[in-house]
Amino acid sequence: MSVQRDVRGLHQTSDLGLQLNGTPIPALSASDSYQYLGIGDGFDHVRRRVELGPAIAQLKHDATALLQSGLAPWQVVKAVKVYLYPRVEYALRHLRPFAQQLEGFDRHLVRGLRHLLRLPTIATTAFLYAPVSRGGLGLLPLTELHGALQVAHGWQMLHSSDPATQRIARQQLRQIAEARYKLDVVLWKDREEELGELLLNSKLGASDPAPPKRRNADIGSLWFDVRGHLHRFGLKFEMAPAVEETGTPAKRLQLRVPHHDGWLDHRDVLRHVKLHLKNKHWKRWAAMTDQDKAARTFGGAGSAFLSRPRGLWESDYRFAVGGRLNQLDTHSVLKRRRLRTHDKC
Repeated sequence: MSVQRDVRGLHQTSDLGLQLNGTPIPALSASDSYQYLGIGDGFDHVRRRVELGPAIAQLKHDATALLQSGLAPWQVVKAVKVYLYPRVEYALRHLRPFAQQLEGFDRHLVRGLRHLLRLPTIATTAFLYAPVSRGGLGLLPLTELHGALQVAHGWQMLHSSDPATQRIARQQLRQIAEARYKLDVVLWKDREEELGELLLNSKLGASDPAPPKRRNADIGSLWFDVRGHLHRFGLKFEMAPAVEETGTPAKRLQLRVPHHDGWLDHRDVLRHVKLHLKNKHWKRWAAMTDQDKAARTFGGAGSAFLSRPRGLWESDYRFAVGGRLNQLDTHSVLKRRRLRTHDKC
């Protein structure tokens, strides 16, 4: 194979075709893209951004079918976790969807679950997103799932087992820094990891050797999204200290979460980032003045019925969930709602 040119130096068209198992492989131009799991990839990032719209619409349709299927509440919650969310994880990891697309699905699911559990509109959504180990249902909004997937994906590329992937990720961070900041080339030479760490932690612009440019031509990217997610989630990349006992040197661009003592690795980075977000919802639930009456005591064996009811009737399940949110018509609740004229609960 070679590039053939005519006497004027122009590229000659070639009818050379490639086949895979007898199926022709179509030739793609720079404006075309291939698709993987239904999600296109290529240089046309504007079209890729709106590509998730039909998938979210189908997801909303399937969620409605689940909510109206007659399944028990705990079965619907499990189906959302294991059937609906995994269908969009790959797309959320690689695309930049509009926020209103994800927020629309989150609102639709919250309304459906409230109706399914017979909860009033004043019931907090933090219960839906708190971890099951702390008395919640263990779901996660698509807006936050999108951020968790991108943070974990960025970390995995920075620490990939393939050295080429690591170099590409670090070089991308340097290119973004050069496009957005006035870097001293001599000062930042051979300091790509430190440069990337400061950039992702939103601290590069505060340093004297790298003041931000007033204008830049940089476009949005995964790494700039990761920087925003880290700031919103209260996380940051750090340097892991050296361990003399094992001879492990100090490493930059490491990640840890408040509820876990160790540094995250490839096996648990996504799980712990999602659990960190769920714990933030639990803290919001526990800080409420009314619906948090026993939020800090939930968890362990007392919350096992949320995912494994083991013989509970649906009415009993709804009663237990309503009691956790202090939404049952007890004497104190009726008094709080100024309905004390009722003679009984």
